[in-house]
Amino acid sequence: MASFWAELRRRNVVRVVIAYSATVWAILLAWYFKITAEGIRAADNVPAGAERRFSGRQVNYAIIGLLPIAIAFLVIDNYMHRRCAARASDGLEFRARWGE
Repeated sequence: MASFWAELRRRNVVRVVIAYSATVWAILLAWYFKITAEGIRAADNVPAGAERRFSGRQVNYAIIGLLPIAIAFLVIDNYMHRRCAARASDGLEFRARWGE
């Protein structure tokens, strides 16, 4: 049984299960609770039409705020992969030429 858990940990299955569980928990909470002018309330106690709606401008600000972060992650990710690949290929050429 210990080797089974070790294999699951090695393949990051445990981490993925925890991430999926947290996501499902957040979705269930969002489904059960509503944001109103009075605060967060259970969906059963909220009259129809009392939910707070986000305006298009608020959504635009959220997108504009998150977009530079996403672009930074993409640029860093692409730059780091190219740098690591270049270093790895240089090492392989050196070993092939000099027999090390």
